[in-house]
Amino acid sequence: MKIQTKLISTFMVLAFITILAIIGTVYFTVLSNFERLQGEHLKDNVSQAAITIDEFMFTRVKDLNAFSNSPIFSAGNINDIEIHLSEIVKAYPFYYVVSYTDIEGSILASSDESMTGQNILINEPDIKEEFLKTISGGNQDVYISDIAEISQKELDANEPLDIELLSDVVDKSGAKIGVLVGFVNTVFIKDFVLDIDERTIGNEYAYLVNDPGDIVITADSNAVILEPHPDLEIGDLKQKLEGDEHGYMVYVNSKGRKVLSAYADLSEYGTEGVGDWSLLSTAPYDDIMAPVYSLLYNIIVVFVIIFAITILAIIFLSRTLTKPIQKLSAATLGIGEGNLDLLVDVGSKDEIGQLTVSFNKMMHNLQKANSALLQSEKLKSMGTITAGISHEFNNILSIISGNVQLLQKNHRDNKELMDRFCTIMESVDDGVNITGRMREFTHSDKDATNIDFVCSDINKLIIQSLKFTMPRWKAMAQEKGIDYQIDTEDTKEVSPILCNPTGIREVFINIINNALDAMPEGGKLAFCTRNNEGTVFISISDTGKGMTEKVRKEAFDPFFTTRRPMGTGLGLSVAYKIVMMHGGRIAVESEVGKGSTFTLQFPLTTETVDVPSEENIPEQLTKDLSINILVVDDEEAICKIMDSVLSEQGHKVKTVNNGTEAIDLSKNEHFDLVLCDLVMPKVSGYEVVKALHKLKKVPKIGIITGWGDLNFTEEDGKRVDFIIRKPIDFSILSKHINDVIGTA
Repeated sequence: MKIQTKLISTFMVLAFITILAIIGTVYFTVLSNFERLQGEHLKDNVSQAAITIDEFMFTRVKDLNAFSNSPIFSAGNINDIEIHLSEIVKAYPFYYVVSYTDIEGSILASSDESMTGQNILINEPDIKEEFLKTISGGNQDVYISDIAEISQKELDANEPLDIELLSDVVDKSGAKIGVLVGFVNTVFIKDFVLDIDERTIGNEYAYLVNDPGDIVITADSNAVILEPHPDLEIGDLKQKLEGDEHGYMVYVNSKGRKVLSAYADLSEYGTEGVGDWSLLSTAPYDDIMAPVYSLLYNIIVVFVIIFAITILAIIFLSRTLTKPIQKLSAATLGIGEGNLDLLVDVGSKDEIGQLTVSFNKMMHNLQKANSALLQSEKLKSMGTITAGISHEFNNILSIISGNVQLLQKNHRDNKELMDRFCTIMESVDDGVNITGRMREFTHSDKDATNIDFVCSDINKLIIQSLKFTMPRWKAMAQEKGIDYQIDTEDTKEVSPILCNPTGIREVFINIINNALDAMPEGGKLAFCTRNNEGTVFISISDTGKGMTEKVRKEAFDPFFTTRRPMGTGLGLSVAYKIVMMHGGRIAVESEVGKGSTFTLQFPLTTETVDVPSEENIPEQLTKDLSINILVVDDEEAICKIMDSVLSEQGHKVKTVNNGTEAIDLSKNEHFDLVLCDLVMPKVSGYEVVKALHKLKKVPKIGIITGWGDLNFTEEDGKRVDFIIRKPIDFSILSKHINDVIGTA
């Protein structure tokens, strides 16, 4: 996956998760708070209605008790009593009938004249128990009939339930002479319940239920009076009503509809505490929460727009950021494929732009060096050429390496960029090894002893080489419609070999590239590894054009190539040299039209493969030191990089680009340390070192060079404190500075 795709995907996922988390948090927070507010609002409505009903009933009890104590009853004038009762009903419309009976229940007077002469116990049998208690009870007591005990006749009439209040009437001597019965008009109580409906969202209703849970008053035409409320089958709701609580709860009602229900407990009235009703009001949950759902929709719309804008911004930024890196990375990988004609457009003036300029300069120098190398006809003349190329190449690599190390410090948190920088640094390291092997090729075994050999797994080196060449056999090939099949199924587990991993990878890369060149229309590249009698065998087969016998015999000769002008003829010859230096063998079998098979042999080692651990060199070993440093290098770019790095570590740095100026400056100013290039025009590094040793106070001296052979001795005038090869690893440089200054 490309770095741009990875960045876009990563940012999209992070943006989506962030937005989803924000939406979820906002939604559930608003939902919870809005539900609480609506529940409290509905509870307040129900509680206020409950208080109003309580006040209504307490007032009616108080009224009736006052009416029964009127002296008009003890006077015994029935006509006056009837007039008095009629005036009560007119003044107090809460009673639709008020009747006065004797102690036997016969109605002596009534606000409704049609009831006079009738027996109230016959007309209203449900009040018989309360009537008898009124006769036998104490004075000033008020008894209230139980609504649940009305007759079936009244229920069948489908009339509003009435509530009868009874109070005893006594004469002047205190003897009970009758009972005053007030028929309370429950329409007023129903109005209080209906008022809750009007203030509640949705098409649900409020209910006044008695203590057993039977419906007493409601506007719901489908409800059956004095039948249990269906929602009371829900355990939590019934438990809360029985607990005389005020509150609200969310539940799914008997109709399967989610509702928000508020409830309130009413008081008990009269002498015996009749009542203990409950008021219950429900509202459809979705109707109440409609504003929240609308808000959620608006939030989603807003965040979708923000997400879309964010994605567009991410795409733009990722393209802007990764495009030059992708170009530079593709170009550096092209070096491993032998393509020295790659140049990268300079799109900015930042560190990446400087890196691009250095890369283009390196490619220009490589092209010139390659041309000079191709013009050389004899290996003995290649020694001088490769030494110069190595020096120039290492200078350019130093610029690239320095800029990359600076970039790594500034972009530690960007894993994708750090991975790309690591790829560039690996290419720089491979470039250093290439220049080293160029010298090895012309110096025979002279430098072979300087190569680092480690115990390595050959299969891992094959995989690394395939990954290195992947842009060519996968991405670039697919763009051209070419299909390469890479087969590694026959790579068996083999014993480790003692080798230089970079060299062996170069061998594999050269063979892979030659195989791809031999299969321009696509084909199969197969790898096979095995152990046999102390030797590791590696076979690499392709299904390409194959070679004639003449070409096969000359395949490993220097400068021999069948791909001019693109080929240099050095790839397989360098591979042959590397294999020989490892004590191995390499051979090729081929037939025209049937492809080629390269077979490599390496001796086994009894050592085990160790995973190298990174050397814990502190990033800034000299940060507690502050010394005067003079940097001498004929490459301005290297001087600038050295100045940036060393100044950042707290040192006082001066830079010059020639030996003459360095000598003059050192005579007039003391430096604790001089870091000097070796090969410079006019005055070389050797001459600068000699001049420094003539000073009264000789500074510490470090040589920084890309040159191969050095001629420094311990004798006066040539001694130096340390030597660092280009390209420069600044952590190693810091360690050397710390060592020489710390021992001063």
